[in-house]
Amino acid sequence: MLAVTIVSGLFAPAIPPAAAGEPLTAIQAMAIVYAVQSVVVAILAARAEWL
Repeated sequence: MLAVTIVSGLFAPAIPPAAAGEPLTAIQAMAIVYAVQSVVVAILAARAEWL
């Protein structure tokens, strides 16, 4: 489980900082979605191991 989290973290794209008031770029939006998905998958995997 920990290995899955580490590997997904290694492939997570770096999010460049946006200027104040600047809308998110497509790359930033994709990176945020990817990060959220990684967290959700990690939680579900952990729950599956606990059950």
